Amino acid sequence: VLISSVDSFEEHHASEQREIWERQMMTRCRPVFDGAALTQKTGTALRECVYRSYDRNKLREEITSMRHRVETELGSPREKYDIKRGHGGIMDIDFITHYFQLAYGHDEPALQVASTRKALSVAGSLDLMSSSDVNELLDAYDFLKRVETCLRVHDMKSIDTIAQDHPANHVVARAMNFYKADGEADTRAFMREYRNRTRDVRKIFSDLLENE
Repeated sequence: VLISSVDSFEEHHASEQREIWERQMMTRCRPVFDGAALTQKTGTALRECVYRSYDRNKLREEITSMRHRVETELGSPREKYDIKRGHGGIMDIDFITHYFQLAYGHDEPALQVASTRKALSVAGSLDLMSSSDVNELLDAYDFLKRVETCLRVHDMKSIDTIAQDHPANHVVARAMNFYKADGEADTRAFMREYRNRTRDVRKIFSDLLENE
């Protein structure tokens, strides 16, 4: 179940029955090791399957619906904020890039990239997004990714949540260089920054994908 043949892989993704969320995932597909030189042929076939012409209104509806479903079912833990799946989190930024890649990637090959940061920059250079939105999302993405990294380094496990109660976040606040004048971790300032960042990300998400 972990391995499929090249032909089966291509046939699976060529099907018209593939859901939009599957296309979204495949925008991040990239080779890790290619000892048999398979990725040139397979990569070309996959890009043709993923980056096709879509009804942009339907695409927008499908992506926003899936985003809110993930947030509701997985990104709203009790008394915690989910950095990745929660309101204004990393997935908001990922899903914005997925939309622009799928909506315009057929005609703009530069959007056919596996990096969220690169996709945002390209969308901005093509005037699909404002430079202010691109810069704000890139800054927020870096901030949220640093928070995620600090959590995982400290706990030595895959973790994406922080407590809503600010004193509980003294370790990550210190790791993110939020300090008071007396040298103690400034958990209030850290949480204020986190909430501001996620609020702004969600506003951009709504403006670009829900309010058009």
